[in-house]
Amino acid sequence: MNNTQWITDKKDKLESMLSIAVSFFRLNDIQINKEKSEFMMITKMYKRQYSHIYNNKINIQFGRESISIKVKHPHEPTRILGVYFNIENDEQYLIFKIKAEIDHLTNLMWKKKITDKHILYIFNRIIIPQIEYWSQVFVLSPDLINHFCSFSLNI
Repeated sequence: MNNTQWITDKKDKLESMLSIAVSFFRLNDIQINKEKSEFMMITKMYKRQYSHIYNNKINIQFGRESISIKVKHPHEPTRILGVYFNIENDEQYLIFKIKAEIDHLTNLMWKKKITDKHILYIFNRIIIPQIEYWSQVFVLSPDLINHFCSFSLNI
């Protein structure tokens, strides 16, 4: 079972939802890997520091079992259905990923004997749709998009 998200505002509500989910899993003979669980939480900042220490693990009651999960840092991205985001809504990882993808594809095409129409096709049918898919949770500014276009032309 992949890509199940549980969203709530309190830990006890999460544990209650997980208890119901575990009984459903047991009833339908569904196996899940609890060790792959990821935990994201919004915390307050005091004097430029978060109220939670992100190297510490927290215990969550997952049905009858208690599991220990490391909380993701607010700037650490998580992937859900191929789209990356984080609690702080920081787009730096996305920008890095887009640049890396453009760099990778342009390096693949660098010494190939292809026409301008091939490049246009690759750009319009591969690069642009991939960027659009990844950036569903962010609004990319026109300046940033122009930067990506000039970045791909300079490589």
